[in-house]
Amino acid sequence: MHNEKQDIAADNEHYQQKKETVSANPAQYYPMIDKIRFSLTGNENRAQIMRIPDFINKYSSFDFGTLSEEVKSNIYIIEGKIFSIRKAGKSIIFVDLVQDYCRLQVIVSNSQIGISKEELFNLHNHFKRGDAISVIGFPMRTKAGELSIRLIKPISLASPALQPVPPALNEENRKGNRIANYLIDRHSKDIILSKSYIINNLRNFLTNKGFIEVETPIIAHSSKGANANPFLTNAKKIKDTELQLRVAPELWLKKLIIGGFDKIFEIGKVFRNEGLDPTHNIEFTTCEFYQTFINLEDLMKISEDMLNFILKNFVDYNKDVLQNTKLDNYLSEISTYFQNPFKRLDFIETIEKQTKIQLPLDLSNVKDLLNYFSQLNIEPPILQSAQNLLNELCSLYVEPLCEDPTFIYNHPAILSPLAKSTLKQYSRNRNYEISLRFELFMKGKELINAYEEENNPFKQDDNFKIQLKLKEEFNDNESLVPDYKYVKTMEYGMPPTGGWGIGIDRLTMLLTNSNNIDDVLSFGKLTDVIKQ
Repeated sequence: MHNEKQDIAADNEHYQQKKETVSANPAQYYPMIDKIRFSLTGNENRAQIMRIPDFINKYSSFDFGTLSEEVKSNIYIIEGKIFSIRKAGKSIIFVDLVQDYCRLQVIVSNSQIGISKEELFNLHNHFKRGDAISVIGFPMRTKAGELSIRLIKPISLASPALQPVPPALNEENRKGNRIANYLIDRHSKDIILSKSYIINNLRNFLTNKGFIEVETPIIAHSSKGANANPFLTNAKKIKDTELQLRVAPELWLKKLIIGGFDKIFEIGKVFRNEGLDPTHNIEFTTCEFYQTFINLEDLMKISEDMLNFILKNFVDYNKDVLQNTKLDNYLSEISTYFQNPFKRLDFIETIEKQTKIQLPLDLSNVKDLLNYFSQLNIEPPILQSAQNLLNELCSLYVEPLCEDPTFIYNHPAILSPLAKSTLKQYSRNRNYEISLRFELFMKGKELINAYEEENNPFKQDDNFKIQLKLKEEFNDNESLVPDYKYVKTMEYGMPPTGGWGIGIDRLTMLLTNSNNIDDVLSFGKLTDVIKQ
């Protein structure tokens, strides 16, 4: 422990001195890349510039054997950041260089680059972890079998690191300094790489099925398409108009459907001025797609196929790129859950089966629903609208049954004002108006929300009026805001349409076995963002 503290103190002193030296003449330490490369090659220009992954791909299976001397004529410039630097005796330095998430060993021998052992020692002391460097040399394999590049000239500094990389960070410091954490914690970086890979697979799945990717407004005069509390803003050039950040792109996308774009999707940010917890952030990334002439069964099948497609590819990505054994075991485990078809739970039937008490006949009647809570001897939520009471029953009695991928479907129509609805007969000749909707849950958390879209402008207008009445009655800021311009647009003719949305952050959490949404956001939740 004493030696470790001494090393940290010495490192801090080194970086402080380095910062003072660089600040005296910064231009000298941040040269243009072409100048650096010229300093390595001169006028010969015989070196090939290659990125580390390409170098590894070219030579990882190469049989050097008797070609060792011939290979020495293959000269490369390799660039990256120093991950570690260490001495081997008095005449050799080993540098681990990283670029594009790959690592390559650099071998510096004083005899090979034409400097004394003392100069090599000074070189070792001069460079530190985090420095960006350029090197020139030829490929080789060590006796231990490790692919390396052996230098023919000294290392060139491309840009210096002026702060030491901490050996470790506690949870609070990790959240307040994500960049330092990425430099020391490979797993945290792997999660961000995984998210990018997952998004690319999601996009590929949809484009391969003929969907086109579109963009819709993020700022508009009102939030549309979801029950949520919006962020308010304004624009200098648009006076006397309150603007909002979107809570969902849904209505814009459905307007494009009406405009003749039959298969569309959008991947982007949405913003909801609500709470923060391990599965919620104020801004998050979603994917929504819409397709004409598609029903709920089709949407379920697409969901199953898509998730299996992404999971299968991600398993291979982890084996080939991330090489995380612990994650590999986890993915093998959840792969067994993703067997088609997914489990299905009827919203109304499941609540009644779990509670052993029949739901009231009128699911929009708050008094009857509160009486149902009394029968169950449970406390109702603070906001006692019919929608909130029904959602609470679902969260208590249905969602906990969704450890495996599970479709919760046949929601009461009052919960889904933008979805098509129909009457469904339940036991004892009870008829309930249910929406043609499902939510896909896994591990007790919602992942996907989808439904057949209401395409009748008169019915949609009625639903909006009911929503507005409930919003005013219960002072519910998160209730859906009616959009009568959308209803007017529907009069151009909206084909039968299916709509589907997934939370990409939660999907990434699921596939990387992350317990907190913090882990899948580059700079964490908003509470962490403001610290950085």
